[in-house]
Amino acid sequence: MNDSEIDIRILRYILAIADHRSFTRAAQALNIAQPSLSQQILRLENSLGAPIFFRHSGGVTPTSLGATLLERGRAIVVLHDDLIRELKEDHDHRAGTLTLGSPSITGGHLLPPWLARYRAQFPDVKVKLIEQSPEQLEELTDRGIIDLCLLALPLHRAQLETYPVLTEGIVLVLPTVPTSWMPPSWCLWYLQAEVPMRAEPEPVALAVMSESPFILLKEGYGFRQTVLSLCATSGFQPNVVFETANIETAQALAAHGHGVTLVPEMVMVKDAPGMPRYLRLQEAPTRTLVLARRQDRYLSQAARDFIGLIPGSPIVRAPKASAPG
Repeated sequence: MNDSEIDIRILRYILAIADHRSFTRAAQALNIAQPSLSQQILRLENSLGAPIFFRHSGGVTPTSLGATLLERGRAIVVLHDDLIRELKEDHDHRAGTLTLGSPSITGGHLLPPWLARYRAQFPDVKVKLIEQSPEQLEELTDRGIIDLCLLALPLHRAQLETYPVLTEGIVLVLPTVPTSWMPPSWCLWYLQAEVPMRAEPEPVALAVMSESPFILLKEGYGFRQTVLSLCATSGFQPNVVFETANIETAQALAAHGHGVTLVPEMVMVKDAPGMPRYLRLQEAPTRTLVLARRQDRYLSQAARDFIGLIPGSPIVRAPKASAPG
């Protein structure tokens, strides 16, 4: 290979540098020496007669040439990897690796029984789990690092295709006992919850909570935006007193009187000491969970089999797709 030729290995180097915005972090991720990585990129830049990256104190950014190389190079790497994966499946379509992404709490509730069924049917498939924030998971799925990702709608990346998993209700979470910041009328709701033979108090309008302290998830978590949108629709902006990366922490803070929060039904605490009180909302809000994948990637048989476990899946027993191109 002469200096002006670009092979898959060099393309992976360039993509890693762009993704990590650093030669040092890219070299660590690639498990190669940083001086060697720098020399190979410099050699290519010299042969092209122009830089691929601007080097500066904050890291690196692609030049206009680099941006073109990144766009085309990423597509080439995707085609290459998908072709290799499909060829391997032609030899043994029940082996291989399936990379799944999921927020930790959602995945902890849904994935264990699903994976048990999957691994019982396809024991030769190695399953790799990636747990990150929804924002990071969307990015990793968009880049093709994750095959299938469990996420809540709406998604923000147009390249992602989705398969519905379930739709569940969203409920209001209140402290275990009345607290000082509650209006007197709230005590009635607590009394209603104690009435024998009554399943739960009457649903309330979310607007009733407009003056209450709120506990939300941090930026980057899709459910945070869901709560903010529901509040906006009800005509108010919540007074946020705590933010957390864990929805179970949000419930615990609410249970101890620090504020109110909203949670999807699947994470409701049942029959535990000090559990929070739950109220249905008159608006009856819901959220929908989906499996997402990058739509222009080759959909492996391992991924098809996993999607096929969804009740009513549209692609169960579907034929294999061809590599894009």
